[in-house]
Amino acid sequence: MLHYYMIFHYDTIADSVQSTIKIVGSRFVASAFPVTSEQEASVRLEEVRRELFDATHHCHAYMMDPDGKRQRSSDAGEPSGTAGAKILSAIRAAELSDVLVIVTRYFGGTKLGVGGLGRAYFDAAQNALHLARRCTRQAMKPVTMTFPYDATSAVMNLLHRHGAVIGTSKYDSVATLHLLLPLEQADQAMMRLTEATAGRTAFASEETVVWHMVNCDVK
Repeated sequence: MLHYYMIFHYDTIADSVQSTIKIVGSRFVASAFPVTSEQEASVRLEEVRRELFDATHHCHAYMMDPDGKRQRSSDAGEPSGTAGAKILSAIRAAELSDVLVIVTRYFGGTKLGVGGLGRAYFDAAQNALHLARRCTRQAMKPVTMTFPYDATSAVMNLLHRHGAVIGTSKYDSVATLHLLLPLEQADQAMMRLTEATAGRTAFASEETVVWHMVNCDVK
């Protein structure tokens, strides 16, 4: 049911990004990816393992879903709590979801200690996420609407004001639009559209939610 979705939008990253930091001879390569499934995360992890096959460790963490409930982290052989949990903390600190971060370590010969190692993994993940383009994923309601031609100007103006995403259209005896309305204001938008057309607009909506990417940063 639609009322289940209390989160109307959350931030993620638009593209993959990779960055490197060096600490006391060790090199930490952080690779950040937008992901929406465990399978996708596994594929990305294998890609990094193949690309950076000569590294000492490939530690990772991910957070997924609007509420960030799907989480996992791995120390990949590093001392417990020094890598995966720190990477996950960096994702939380950035307030992101649907994100996988893999930090690959090339050991430089000098041990960093538990505290230093944890800071290094956190800093490496944080650096990559800082470089990534942020986007907002917004909850949208799929709606099909029909209206008379003479109301086109008023309808289009209101759809634009309410942030609608217009898909396919059809023009027969009436105009038909397939669109996405921001879930947070969908009811209000349909009410205003009805008022603007003097009740001549009809709606058919689905009891589902589509997460649509909006407001992407420019890097």
